[in-house]
Amino acid sequence: NILLTDLDIKIIDTHPFQRLRKIRQTGMVYLVYPGAQHTRFEHSIGTRYVAEQILSTLKINGLEIAKDEEKSLYAAALLHDIGHTALSHSVGDIILGPEVHELVAKQIIKHTEINDVLNSEGLDSDKISDMIIGKVGFLSHIVRGEIDADRLDYLRRDAYYCGVAYGVIDTRIFTEYRVFNNTLTISRKGLRPAESVLFARYLMYNIVYNHKTVRIASTMISRAIEYALKNNVLRVEDLYRIGDEELMEILIKSEGEQKRLAQLVNERRLFKRAYYQDWDETSKDLIKMLLQARNNITLRNKLEEEIANVAGVNPQDVLIDIPELPILLFVNILTPAS
Repeated sequence: NILLTDLDIKIIDTHPFQRLRKIRQTGMVYLVYPGAQHTRFEHSIGTRYVAEQILSTLKINGLEIAKDEEKSLYAAALLHDIGHTALSHSVGDIILGPEVHELVAKQIIKHTEINDVLNSEGLDSDKISDMIIGKVGFLSHIVRGEIDADRLDYLRRDAYYCGVAYGVIDTRIFTEYRVFNNTLTISRKGLRPAESVLFARYLMYNIVYNHKTVRIASTMISRAIEYALKNNVLRVEDLYRIGDEELMEILIKSEGEQKRLAQLVNERRLFKRAYYQDWDETSKDLIKMLLQARNNITLRNKLEEEIANVAGVNPQDVLIDIPELPILLFVNILTPAS
């Protein structure tokens, strides 16, 4: 059981927060691990719970904190994912950039009913937004840090719902948080538990989040979104208003390339990997170009057209998948299943 305050319940009852029920926590992972149907709604509440566990440890070790600071921390933990698009990282990171959801969160917190809720409790929405992006000292680090409440919740939650053991961490970590020079730190006894968190993250990215089929589906659906935005089927602001299923429905009911790709993903008739290359087998110049192409749609499309011309296939049937930093594992070229 998670005990919630009146403020927590007021935030949870707002329309922007309720929308998180409609967004899967792990995007397209459910196509590989069918149990991964959990949403950002329960993850956000879980993050608030973990933030309270961490703060309790700090209090036991002598930290004194004002009540408003504590309430602001819990609000930030609840709201840290409020700016995610439908289909989460499958869309947001690839099309809009990995940090955009945090900037959008600030706008949602400031310009929706959430701001009224926070003001009614005497809390500053700008300060809470700054906590989410890591700008308020050690309190920010509880929500946004290397071993933060967000990560401690999603690693265990995602592993549980995927039915894998890779997200297992040493729970002693919760008792080893300290504050030093306004920075959240781990005690010496917490080094081994901290290593377990980092290793769990490494395994979950390698085996779950970056599973080749997950990446293929994510690349296909993100490309469908690109077409939909280009063809005025969608507006960018729509991605922050709707949930996963509504987005898929819009794409499938449209016409054009976005409809084809969305239908293929919906029926799990995914592209197949035609070429794979490890980063350690790639020249520095090529790595530089690929990383530029990841954030430059025009350059990426040009590379895909060049590959399609050499292979003698339709350019729309070639997709390049370039993983994000810092976990650069492979470059994929994807083609439809024959």
